[in-house]
Amino acid sequence: MKKINIILFPVLVIFTAYLLFINTDLLARSIIPDRELPFGNFIIWLLLTLYALLMLQLFPQKETNAVKTVMVKILQLNILLALFWGLIAFLLSGNWTFSFKNAPLEFKSWLILTALVLLTPLVVYAVLFLRNLWKRLKP
Repeated sequence: MKKINIILFPVLVIFTAYLLFINTDLLARSIIPDRELPFGNFIIWLLLTLYALLMLQLFPQKETNAVKTVMVKILQLNILLALFWGLIAFLLSGNWTFSFKNAPLEFKSWLILTALVLLTPLVVYAVLFLRNLWKRLKP
């Protein structure tokens, strides 16, 4: 699974970049015509989920202790949050296009949700880095 994620993530990033810069009309097409789920929203949802999976796969798990166990649990919760990101966005916006017309509170909630999915692994890795640095500098 680790090798698949490490290969699949860069391929999806390249494919997403291709769509964003070269074939932008495909992003607006709906996957499910009756529900108007744009392909672009689905791609971003998939990308967020793969990102969360990749961050857990890259987490060093050579040694286990209480702190690392908590960090792994946080990364696992982040995967769940990424998996449900699109559904939560749908509930906040009321549509699959995630358009927040005259709903600033829901839009801010969606931004926080998205930032949480993206930044949680970075915070975990920063804490891990600082913890390892502290262990090395400690006499």
